This record gives sequence, C-alpha cells and structure tokens, in this order.
Amino acid sequence: MEFKSKEEKDNFILANIKLVDFVINRRFAGYYKNECTYDDLKQIGIIGLIKSVDNFDESKDNKFSTYAIPYILGDILKEFRGKRNGIVYGRKITTNKYKIEEMLLSMTPKEIAKKMDMTIKDVEEIRSADLTVTSLDKKCYKDGCLAGTYADTLSPSYEEDYDTNMYIEYLLSRLDERERYVIEEIFYNNCSQQQVGLKIGVGQMQISRIMRKALKKMKACA
Repeated sequence: MEFKSKEEKDNFILANIKLVDFVINRRFAGYYKNECTYDDLKQIGIIGLIKSVDNFDESKDNKFSTYAIPYILGDILKEFRGKRNGIVYGRKITTNKYKIEEMLLSMTPKEIAKKMDMTIKDVEEIRSADLTVTSLDKKCYKDGCLAGTYADTLSPSYEEDYDTNMYIEYLLSRLDERERYVIEEIFYNNCSQQQVGLKIGVGQMQISRIMRKALKKMKACA
C-alpha cells in the first residue's frame, strides 16, 4: 500500500487499530484474562496490522479489513504457537532449549549457564520444557475404545469455524496466485494433480513441485 508520507501511513494504521481490538475480543477474550495482558496481545496484533498495510494491494479491489484480519490473527497465534499444557513457550525459550540440548553433549549445566549468562535453574527449566508435538494422525482412545485420530477430535469443519477460516486465509495469503490456486484445487475442490495440471497447462510433476513448495511456505508461517 502506498502513502505520500510516513504521517499518512501512521494515521491510516491508527484509524484501523480497531481491527486489532476486534480480533482480540473475538478470539482471545478468555486468553488475555488468564494468561497475558490485553496490551501484550495488542502489541503483537499491531505488528500484524502493519504487515498487512505493507502488503495490501489496492489494485485487487479487496476490502482492507478482510485482508488485514488474517494477518493480525496469524501473528498472535504464531507468537503463542509454543503453548503446551497451559504453558506458553516463546521463541526465545524454544531457541534456547535447542541450544542447551546441543551443548549438553559436551558441557555441564553449570558451564552452559555461565556461557549463556543464565542461572543453573534457568537452564534446567528450559531444558525440561516439553515442546513435543503429537501427530494429528496418531490414534486416540476414549473410555478404552478407539475414538479416531487426534485430528478427528479437534475444531469444527472449515466452513463452521470462523477462527480457523481466518487462520487458513492468513496462511493462504502467504502464497503467490499460482500456488494458492493449486492448493485450493487439490485440497478444497478434490482435484487430482493431473487435473490441476491440465487446467493450467503444466505436467503433473510440476504441480507436485508447486504443491510441496506451497505447503512448505504455509508450514513455515504456521
């Protein structure tokens, strides 16, 4: 999005901060009351708002609010993607955990604490943080009976879940037009790679490469 001056851009951002408030109140009302402050979420959401302003293309005739909300929601969810069992692990803790685990191969916790300017207690707490992600395909049981996979027990369908809809839209917005078309045709319209290839005039192997690249992009933003 282009502006004549920094002041004009700042004023536009200020005029649309209400979108950040909308996302927080709509999606995180209970969260900030129990886990963090409203201002914490708002600061993260404003970063998403600024990104949406920088990337918004007025020539495509999209409504700005529709474009911005997935960015705002996506940045807030990304910041807290390390949440496990009610504990929030930020990026710094996640990064330090991997560093500590690597250094433990040749150093003691005391040596690591000194090198990283931490207390031994900090090193042990970060080391014990559980960042394990369970596969969505893993079988889960209820009352001793197979209840399906973890994916089956999660949120409602795409059409029924407003928040999931917004987050998926955020991930799709990170793709270029061809990548997005391929993903939507394969996963939403149940087309085969060969069918999609015929539609855009490329071979099945090329569609496969486009799909893998697009999924890698989406995974990196998730």
